[in-house]
Amino acid sequence: MKTLPLYIHLMKVGATWLEDAKFADPLLWSLKEIIPKPWETPELIGWNRGLSRLIQVVQTLDEFRDDLSKPWRLNPRRGMGMFRYYLAPAGVLDVRVIPEGWGLLEPGGEGFRARLVTGDDPLSLDLDPAFGHMSSYNYFEENRWLANALIEEQNANKKRSTQINAELPL
Repeated sequence: MKTLPLYIHLMKVGATWLEDAKFADPLLWSLKEIIPKPWETPELIGWNRGLSRLIQVVQTLDEFRDDLSKPWRLNPRRGMGMFRYYLAPAGVLDVRVIPEGWGLLEPGGEGFRARLVTGDDPLSLDLDPAFGHMSSYNYFEENRWLANALIEEQNANKKRSTQINAELPL
């Protein structure tokens, strides 16, 4: 179970890391309620130059071990993110336990800054986005998730518009 203040802090650290790397406005965890449970629902994901970065936030070693047993971790082709990272408090995860193809981020520096402990920084690599970085990258899953995000945003905008119209005097 996630401890809320630490979890929120880690989410802000991850979002800042994505934003600093110009991975646009990362889509955050607000969609967890609308995505069907059999599919991956990332805590943080962002896109830039045709590349995607996924960040999975874990607070404890037990939470990390639980995450490793998820179907999209056991079969990485079902998972999202061309570049994948775990974000954990400093000292919780050792680089030796990080799966192949994953990176490790820890909070570091002032404010909500993160430090890349291990893993690739996609903006420092000379990649052709058409080929992607990981052969286990699930393009379909990312697009399904993104479509749900857009639908949810459209529904939220309609609801806001309805509320505003109801408040306007006739």
